[in-house]
Amino acid sequence: QARNTSEHISFDAVYIARLRNREQETANISQIISAFVERKVAEAIAARDSADDIEQETLRRVLEAVSQGELKNPERFIGFVNAVCNNVLRGIGEACLLYTSDAADDLTRV
Repeated sequence: QARNTSEHISFDAVYIARLRNREQETANISQIISAFVERKVAEAIAARDSADDIEQETLRRVLEAVSQGELKNPERFIGFVNAVCNNVLRGIGEACLLYTSDAADDLTRV
């Protein structure tokens, strides 16, 4: 399970540039995305193995897209992660959860 920290992260163009460059300040991105996805799919996925697979595939797709410069609006990073997760859920035929502002608020506090 992902660990929470008290640090507040601003997902903006600077952060995304650092993520693209794999700078140390972004080393916890896998924990951040995992925590977000875990909360998002917890009720939709009964088997923990399925949730782990969704987390890993979401992380893989997000990092690949960032690396390739596909994130056009860095300020919308959380929405981007949400969209990728929704696509992963659709891809495996699971019911998608609606995006909530509570989930996004929780993510910015990770």
